[in-house]
Amino acid sequence: MIQKMFCAALVALLVPLPAAHAQSPKPKTANQAVIADAFGSMAKRKGTGSFFPMTLPLRKTTLLFGGEAIHTGADSALLLTFGGDRVLRVGANSTVAIGDDGVSLHFKVLAGQAWVFSPGGGIQLSTPSAIVTATGNTLLGVGHDPAIDSTQVSMNAGSANVSLASGGWKGVANGGQIVRYLRTPRRNIRLRAPQVAPQTDAHEAMWKRLRAEPWTRGKPGKLARGIEGDLQVLLPPAKGSKP
Repeated sequence: MIQKMFCAALVALLVPLPAAHAQSPKPKTANQAVIADAFGSMAKRKGTGSFFPMTLPLRKTTLLFGGEAIHTGADSALLLTFGGDRVLRVGANSTVAIGDDGVSLHFKVLAGQAWVFSPGGGIQLSTPSAIVTATGNTLLGVGHDPAIDSTQVSMNAGSANVSLASGGWKGVANGGQIVRYLRTPRRNIRLRAPQVAPQTDAHEAMWKRLRAEPWTRGKPGKLARGIEGDLQVLLPPAKGSKP
């Protein structure tokens, strides 16, 4: 009897255990996100504290929590999964924070660009000058330039409710459209009103590049390297260029 118990225990020890990181963890709450891929350079901060560099490559078990913000450097990008099958792509030279204000699935694009795939909608992307709420199955991008407090939205699929963060103007954008001139009103300064318009050739080329990445189909995978320069479309054109 003792010999049989000893043999059973020995067999149990020899059975290989599953790898500790065989699968990436899934966010447990709405204000958590899992890093699916990252390259280049990036830093993270909590609240309004200082940014601290993150060592790459990051483990796919790395979690970001509500109130944390991440900043990407030049020729860098980050892919986050959250809230089921939803995916957020953060572009180069961008700062994005995970909302901790009680609004589920809320990301703040403080500078630069971010794109989101959201089946079923239910996600909000805000900037200092605009609020974008996805409705239905949505694939969209948001860019914000803090130097001039200007936001631009590009819709590839689905629809979104767009409004100024300061109140007033509201609109709806559908697939194939953009929303531009989203700026915070200033006293004694006349600003052009926000405008919903058809996508430009530059936007269509940007989406063609992005649609080649699997996350746009809800399948997180490796991001394409070396294309960040071609994706700088959601930010205002440089001075002296045509609008």
